[in-house]
Amino acid sequence: GRLLFKLGAPMGNKTKQAFSVPKWIYKSKENSRMFLRALLEDELTTIKIEKKNYSIQPRLKMSKCEEFLPDLREFLQQIRTMLKLFDVNCGEIIRYPITNRDQKAKELYFHINRNKENIIKFGKQIGFRASSMKIKKLKECVRVLEETRYNRKPFIDTQKIVYLRGAGYSIRQISKLVNLNATSVHRVIREKNMRGA
Repeated sequence: GRLLFKLGAPMGNKTKQAFSVPKWIYKSKENSRMFLRALLEDELTTIKIEKKNYSIQPRLKMSKCEEFLPDLREFLQQIRTMLKLFDVNCGEIIRYPITNRDQKAKELYFHINRNKENIIKFGKQIGFRASSMKIKKLKECVRVLEETRYNRKPFIDTQKIVYLRGAGYSIRQISKLVNLNATSVHRVIREKNMRGA
């Protein structure tokens, strides 16, 4: 533990202190790869097929006390930059809605874009190292995506689009979150409203 602390790892409750990715990791592509594997294996949602031949939208969500949220945003931005080193694209960093008023830690998150090429690149360039379940699911997911990568019809998550619209997100914001063009998002909302009427 003392050795890890000297190398830049935080000690104690991570939600109540500031920290960032150590320079010796951040400045090296191979060190960045190993760091991302370790972090995302713990914190990223399991990457698997959600519907037919499309992946879920992987999400990295972390929390800190309110006063350290700017630090968390900076840390997550470092992670996004490191992922970009491997041509893996991500969405914007967003504050997670508070569901419990007594909740002291606040949460920020971003998604890894779910398009097939992006998930394949993640699997090939980064992947996971220790969790046999996550390794297996990612491997199965990448296999399906590679077999269907030239199927161009986009996956439309109607339920998520309707939920986000109901939560007050704009069409442009929803478009980024579900990795779909704004015209398609508007059409889904319009059709849902017509059916509801």
